[in-house]
Amino acid sequence: MAEYDVIVVGLGAMGSAALYELSRRGQRVLGVEAFAPGHQLGSSHGESRVIRLAYFEHPNYVPLLERAYALWADLERESGEELLHITGGLMIGRSDSELVSGALASAQQHELEYELLDAAELRRRYPALTPGADEIALAEPRAGFLRPERCIETHVRLAHAAGAITRYLEPLRSWQATTTGVQVTTDAGQYAADQVVFTCGARMAQVLGETIMPVRAERVPLFWMEPLAPELLAHGSLPIYMWETHGDGLFYGFPHVEWPGVKVARHHSGDFCDPDRVDRTVNVEDERRLRSAIAGRIPALNGPVASSLVCLYENSPDGHFLIDRVPDHPNVIVAGGFSGHGFKFASVVGEILADLVTTGRATPHADFLKLR
Repeated sequence: MAEYDVIVVGLGAMGSAALYELSRRGQRVLGVEAFAPGHQLGSSHGESRVIRLAYFEHPNYVPLLERAYALWADLERESGEELLHITGGLMIGRSDSELVSGALASAQQHELEYELLDAAELRRRYPALTPGADEIALAEPRAGFLRPERCIETHVRLAHAAGAITRYLEPLRSWQATTTGVQVTTDAGQYAADQVVFTCGARMAQVLGETIMPVRAERVPLFWMEPLAPELLAHGSLPIYMWETHGDGLFYGFPHVEWPGVKVARHHSGDFCDPDRVDRTVNVEDERRLRSAIAGRIPALNGPVASSLVCLYENSPDGHFLIDRVPDHPNVIVAGGFSGHGFKFASVVGEILADLVTTGRATPHADFLKLR
């Protein structure tokens, strides 16, 4: 069996970043992935991913986000790739909504730059949007979007340049950890290392079973719409946005990026699934739910569907990430449960995982994500 310092299982957002960080520290690292490069069977595809600082989910994420922004900028400089696009961002809803009140709490606690806009001002600045009279927006200037496929490809390419080895189209079949190391078995062979990092996304429960708390896969449709007024949704005319509604949940969207159509999606569907048996056909009910959310709020976006995809969320029990060593297996590290809001953190999660492998400790800012 080939022997490595560490094996990374799963080369999506988090795994590719870990592969990069480990290889540049001189680790003999192997990355194993069940699918082909650039696949659309997980959680790391679809042209764009939101990045933002005024984090409604919890203020504890903000220091990690500050570090993530810095690491994305470092990666851009090293690679020459354009990965992060700053557009500004809008968190829209009633003042007492979880989205607006949570974003405001994070912004105030961490002294972030922000502005509160009432409905009239929001409509004046962004004519594509038609908020209700009782809705406001928290506007933050540093929000924007990442290019997920490009981010992953860049992490892997630079990891290869630093000596990392990757094995694609090798689904994991079993793993074993002892006090002296770990052994990973795929369809193609067996590999041994001192440590293993599992970044398996929505398939985490299949890989780790009851070793950690359950992570559930959720089917989430993504849409690209043909806008009725393209100029109102152009890059430069509209920032990224998230909108919490009463009755239609939370949805989010982007200005036009590159693909045909303008991307918009509902955040969470409630449709939990087996990640290997999920229905990947976007159906009439998926479209109905999406149009119910956007029709009266962004009428300029409510044109024909240009394209659609299915994405998988990997939900932890409380919606917060799980990053830690596995109990009773000190040489097994897990990063999962990113619950539909993780991609923006990939750069800093890669660093955290590399720190855990090489030094045994990570930034205290990540302590709230430990399994306990």
